[in-house]
Amino acid sequence: MFRILTLQIVVDLILVFAAFTASQFLHFFIRDTFGYYSALEQIHFQRIVVFVVLYQAILFFVKIYEKSHIARLDLQLMCIFRASLYWLIVIMFMSYFLKFDPRISRSLITFDLITVPFVLIVWRVFLTNCVRSKSISDRLRSRVLIVGWNPLAERIFAAMQEDEHHSYFPVGYIRTPRTLGKVKDEILCLGNLEDIEWILDNLNYDSVILTDLDLPHHQIVGLANLCEKNLIDFKITPSYFEVLAGGLELELLQGVPVLGVTKLPLDYLANRIFKRVLDLVGGIVGCLLAFPIVLVFGSLVYLESPGPIFYRQRRVGYKGKEIWVTKIRTMKLDAETESGAVWAKKHDNRVLKIGAFMRKNNIDEVPQFLSVILGDMSLVGPRPERPELIMDFKEVVPHYHARHNAIPGLSGWAQINGLRGDTSIVERIRYDVYYLENWSLWLDIYIMIMTFFTRKNAY
Repeated sequence: MFRILTLQIVVDLILVFAAFTASQFLHFFIRDTFGYYSALEQIHFQRIVVFVVLYQAILFFVKIYEKSHIARLDLQLMCIFRASLYWLIVIMFMSYFLKFDPRISRSLITFDLITVPFVLIVWRVFLTNCVRSKSISDRLRSRVLIVGWNPLAERIFAAMQEDEHHSYFPVGYIRTPRTLGKVKDEILCLGNLEDIEWILDNLNYDSVILTDLDLPHHQIVGLANLCEKNLIDFKITPSYFEVLAGGLELELLQGVPVLGVTKLPLDYLANRIFKRVLDLVGGIVGCLLAFPIVLVFGSLVYLESPGPIFYRQRRVGYKGKEIWVTKIRTMKLDAETESGAVWAKKHDNRVLKIGAFMRKNNIDEVPQFLSVILGDMSLVGPRPERPELIMDFKEVVPHYHARHNAIPGLSGWAQINGLRGDTSIVERIRYDVYYLENWSLWLDIYIMIMTFFTRKNAY
């Protein structure tokens, strides 16, 4: 692992230097009407060194060298995108206050922003494909032993197995007195809690995850000390905080550690301001683009089913406040007069022909850009549901109201992962909670981009 991280840093440094050099050469080469020697003479190596050091420092800042990123190309690409944007912002401030001589031209910056990310992306794609090969990935993944078996342990085990690029590899579990639930045959039981010392002393494990917190205090402390003695990472699952665990924070009260759910990313004022600015810009652009779309599809709806082209619904928004959501009508007039509010289903005979097309391509949602500008909705967030349906959901779906800790969105993490229409509400909640715990401006941008490429289960 250390060797690969070192290789990443060294190769990144070489490639970034080469990319900035090539960018300056191309800039002067084209500007001076293809003067080869003239372009070579104008390259400012001192400036290139400053650019390289700054960019490399930003790569460290955005945590591209985290162990968990090694086999995750999507995370690496997001880090490169963020690093390039941060680099641009810093260079703009530097050029304004330091007055470079000769000055940094906009065309040179454009060349840099194309060349450097391109080179890094090509290198990272190659490296990731190499790392994902079975012979290498098996050596890189941490071997995990789970102590205790319960529904939470089962979820952890399944999550590690489902993601083949995860940095953890579950080897099995240790049975405790309160082992709960049926254990699948493919999950290996390595022994009882009484055997744990021999197992850790004689077998090769990198991490131990304790999921059974009903063990006596002295056994938990003993297990932690045993892991420390064997240089094994010891982790505890926060089973008392099964929702919004990303907001857990350790506080000290007169030296006594206290763990509790405190603030999530969107609880911070600065993050809410950034998100609101993005919503306003996106909402205004969206409204301008939506006008001709509404005009065309509204006319088609009227031709197929004469009547109002818009349809308004009450939905539940931020902190449980009711909001009105406007859509282009996709159903026949008075479709819910007899049935009332029901869950959307595939092959619903109430849906218009043009309505099915609009739903599949999210076209019926475009009037909601106005709600984004007004602040009732966001570009990205958990999809708002109807209050009539929520009366049932909140009683049978665990942690359902956790999704109301964010302003509802036109699109969301659950939606781009195919959870739209007649899909599991429990799964949607899991994805919504993940979004709340891991929110960032870059995640919002990623979701907005992927919205145009996701069409699953849109009824």
